[in-house]
Amino acid sequence: MKYQLPSLKTYMLGLLVLIGIAVLASLLLPTIGIDNHHVVLAVVAGLLVGHFVGTSVTTAPATAAVNNRQNPNEVTTLYVGNLSFHATKYDLYNLFKQYGKVHSSRIMFDKVTRKSRGFGFVEMNSKDAEMAIEALDGRDFSGRNIRVNEANNQVPYMPQRY
Repeated sequence: MKYQLPSLKTYMLGLLVLIGIAVLASLLLPTIGIDNHHVVLAVVAGLLVGHFVGTSVTTAPATAAVNNRQNPNEVTTLYVGNLSFHATKYDLYNLFKQYGKVHSSRIMFDKVTRKSRGFGFVEMNSKDAEMAIEALDGRDFSGRNIRVNEANNQVPYMPQRY
């Protein structure tokens, strides 16, 4: 099972609520005989418990095969290969937007040379992605016949340390 951390917006909202509670507690609790040190410890403990509970409950959805899709608004990632080394993510976006809503496009670059590796990825709605695959696979784009198919979710290689 893959775990996702809450978004930055969620953390910021939680932090603002936490600060508000801490300020309120630091003003009210000393009047009934509880010192600020215990308030700070309780707030930190609540933050830690909330973080661990929140991250264990929020899980990434499993990816399904194209044939088993129920929701047409589900996002599919497409692999686009044999790209021109001068193609940009905007070129990919403009090419695929003809076939439906494009959520994102990216081109992969070599980490050392910073040059294009000749392939990229486009995220689209599932129904639109199927149409784009049929229309664009093998089509000429910037002087090359591009390869378009559904991307495989691969786990990054992590070498084992002994």
